Amino acid sequence: MIVKTKIALQLPERFGLIFDGWTCSREHYIAIYATYVEVSHGHEIVMKRLLSCGVQSLPDEDDGNDYDFGFTAEDIGDYISDVLSSYGKTFLSIEFLCGDNAPVNLKLCNLITEYLWQHHQIRRQVPLVGCACHRLNLAVQSLLNEEHTDNKMLVTKVKTLMTDLSTLKNTFRLGVKTPLCVLTDNATRWGSTYKMLQRYIVLEPILQLCMFSETTRALFPTPEEKTRIVELCESLKECEKMSKYFQSEDATKINMHIVRIGLDRLCEEMPILKVYISKTAEIIHSKDFENGIVKIQKGLESRLTKEEKSAVNVFLINADTNTLTEQDDEHVVQNTDLGSILHAVANEEIHNITKKSLYHSTKHVSPTSVVCETLFSKGSLIMTPNRRHMDPSTFEMLILLKVNRDMYDATTVEEAMSQFKTESDIRKKAKVQEQQAELARIALQSIVDLQPCDIVGENSDSN
Repeated sequence: MIVKTKIALQLPERFGLIFDGWTCSREHYIAIYATYVEVSHGHEIVMKRLLSCGVQSLPDEDDGNDYDFGFTAEDIGDYISDVLSSYGKTFLSIEFLCGDNAPVNLKLCNLITEYLWQHHQIRRQVPLVGCACHRLNLAVQSLLNEEHTDNKMLVTKVKTLMTDLSTLKNTFRLGVKTPLCVLTDNATRWGSTYKMLQRYIVLEPILQLCMFSETTRALFPTPEEKTRIVELCESLKECEKMSKYFQSEDATKINMHIVRIGLDRLCEEMPILKVYISKTAEIIHSKDFENGIVKIQKGLESRLTKEEKSAVNVFLINADTNTLTEQDDEHVVQNTDLGSILHAVANEEIHNITKKSLYHSTKHVSPTSVVCETLFSKGSLIMTPNRRHMDPSTFEMLILLKVNRDMYDATTVEEAMSQFKTESDIRKKAKVQEQQAELARIALQSIVDLQPCDIVGENSDSN
């Protein structure tokens, strides 16, 4: 494909990979993005190129494999290796991986690290940058399901009420008083739980006016429970704001530094979340790498520890004459609104660090894998119910062309069509030659099959 050839020519020697999985129509797709920094007109631009969004090739039936193919670290590693080789790259090009904080992804990074040492004698850790949105989701899920609090009980009670209100009769009774509909949560998305609680708070005064049965009214939370639901919503409000910010902002403005500021603020307000989102959380694969990247982006390279320097060594520039000038990081932020703080940092209104770094740009070190989630949303628009039998290779081609639209124009399409016509003509000519050769072979075989006795017999019959 011409587009893939162009992408291969643009890829630098080293880059990061962002990946995630998506299941659709009993097919499990793996999306892989390459992320790197490209300098254009003196400006650093974070590039994210979709390399693949396909399914893994199934093993041969006679291989005798009895494990669940496709969901192990080894299988994902083989798939990534195949994708990289199609662009002329290997595991040597990987600076880091960004994906969900799943054990299989942690093992994948460790396997790649072992591969680099065993096959290339390169002792370098390939770190996993766990998706900040995924970590935040795990933290809030623990907040809602913590055994020593009544949060889970409150959520369960509101969900039971909302489920009962969604029946046909209750929907009609509620519709008489308000156009608002009830909402229920999604087990895998805490944001839906937050919206459900918010909707209950809005509907609560209206529910008192509706002609519900005694059975339904018995499900209403008590005044004390309503107060605690309001307090819980206030606690989740900052988490919701943070999650939306990570998912909606321009990728060039979201970096590890900004994410760390936001997560640290949440840890201060809700210490119960520290187990997942603090900078020392056990779920982090490489604390030295993430902390080192944050310090580089803050302009505090002189404060890097020995372990952090080793972890970020892949970005080091050989420049002995570089000098560093940094501002003190112990600043006081007057604005207490989290959203304003994040926007200020993104626009360099808090930090104004002037320095010549010893490291290559780390702007492309993605703290989230949101780009893959966005891709899957686009993919669901292509893979409609009427297209569910589409071949995975066709879907991959369509999504690659859609996402990498800037890589081709009308001239490229004309070039591809001309190339296809040429290849088609060659195939047709080869097929005609093959058919002619087959006819010649059949004719020659028929002559060889004629025995001398058959010829003599024909002569005797004629006499």
